[in-house]
Amino acid sequence: MTDFDERDHLAIAQIFRSKKRAANFLKLMKGVPFEKVVEAARQTVKELREKKKKDYLELLPQEANSEQKELLFILRNLALMGLPHKPTDERRIQRVIRTSPSSWITITLNARAHEEGVRLPFGINARRILTMLCTLAVKTKNPVITLDSAADFMRRIGWKTDSRGSMGGSKYDAIALVMEQIQKCTIDVELHGVLGSRRKQAESLQIIRKFDLPSKTDEKMLDQGAEPLALDPGIPRNFKVLIDSTFFRELVGDPVTGYKGSAFPLPLEFIRQFTKSTELDCAQFLVARISAAQTESKIDLHSIHEQLAFHPDNYSKFKAEFTTALQKVAALWDGCNAKVEGHRLIVGPVLNGKYLVDPTKFENLPEDLFGLNTPTLSTGGDLLEGENVV
Repeated sequence: MTDFDERDHLAIAQIFRSKKRAANFLKLMKGVPFEKVVEAARQTVKELREKKKKDYLELLPQEANSEQKELLFILRNLALMGLPHKPTDERRIQRVIRTSPSSWITITLNARAHEEGVRLPFGINARRILTMLCTLAVKTKNPVITLDSAADFMRRIGWKTDSRGSMGGSKYDAIALVMEQIQKCTIDVELHGVLGSRRKQAESLQIIRKFDLPSKTDEKMLDQGAEPLALDPGIPRNFKVLIDSTFFRELVGDPVTGYKGSAFPLPLEFIRQFTKSTELDCAQFLVARISAAQTESKIDLHSIHEQLAFHPDNYSKFKAEFTTALQKVAALWDGCNAKVEGHRLIVGPVLNGKYLVDPTKFENLPEDLFGLNTPTLSTGGDLLEGENVV
């Protein structure tokens, strides 16, 4: 091999983590002293890593205000009801979201591969992964999400690496399981009482159409020159997810028809404060509900108990945890306008215009928070006690 021996080749291969790349590099460095070759190899690897990071960041739209890059997004109906909190053998789970005394939304999560043992997605990790998928789709305005590796994706959702920057195999297994659960989950949305007491609208959404998630072993092989599976022609990256076209439309809208997307923005630092799935669901629900309020509403806590569906057999425990989460949201957000009185949640418009996310940057907030095809949350005045409006 030119004027380098096998030991030289192995030493450079350790730097590149690829024998093929090392061999090509050594051909280019023929006649250069080996210590200079080592130095050049390390510099090349550093530059490649920086280029990968730059290439990905360039996928994001350039914003005059950096706030856009510090936001996460979730489909707003999911912000109002959430996923299961614990593993469940239920094939389908249904939630009812009241939007006025005469209209409501029914959301049903279906495990399409239940017979194969694939459960519904659950817990904090499923929420983080789903939020990151929605966020990347919104920010890139592209249903094809591509990253250089599964490890890159996991770092973005908060899983930490060891001192060498690598991930444990159990984390790869965890993300693979959640991705399969999300890919095989269908969301049925039914709108009742819209524009008339007898009118009903319905739609079914699949979140992920397909994905390519290399294992830790696969990624090592890719480093050594193996070709990744092709999810979409012309995309050379190793970790790919294709968001379903209908779900993508719900997120980002359709400029051709004028349909507005339903992506609900939340600050990254705000979301990081909530590490339990129950606590996160309370926080997302409160921000979505308060941001949409145009008048004061009185909401029966029992209906929120059914809607958020944690501690289903213990209302008192739910009320205590929901109240604690509300206190935490109020401490983090000056505009929080909600309080618990007895068995009611009293919600009003954002205080002093202090929205958690500046609504001028998102044309569907707050007036159109729930989109063109869903009923408004405005009650037109105070609700009578006992009316379950969320």
